[in-house]
Parts: sequence; C-alpha cells; structure tokens
Amino acid sequence: MPDNAAYDKNIGRVLEKMLPFFREQYGNASSQYTLGVKAKRAIEQAC
Repeated sequence: MPDNAAYDKNIGRVLEKMLPFFREQYGNASSQYTLGVKAKRAIEQAC
C-alpha cells in the first residue's frame, strides 16, 4: 500500500505544472523582477 504522505498518484500533474519553473521560469518568488513576480503569482494560484 503506498504512503500518500510521501507520494501521491497525482504527482505527474503537479510535476507538469512545475517543470516550466524548473527549466526556464526559475525566478525567486521573493524578488521584484519579472521572473520572481511570475513565480510568486504561480505559488499564490496553486494554494
């Protein structure tokens, strides 16, 4: 039986949404420059 506290079947969907931020949109969400603002917006929308 899988331990969903450590892993979830939906991880593929989450990873798909996160990949652009790992590959080309890697901004610091605490900064004021464009990539950072986009990262912060993505985090806020995800919550």
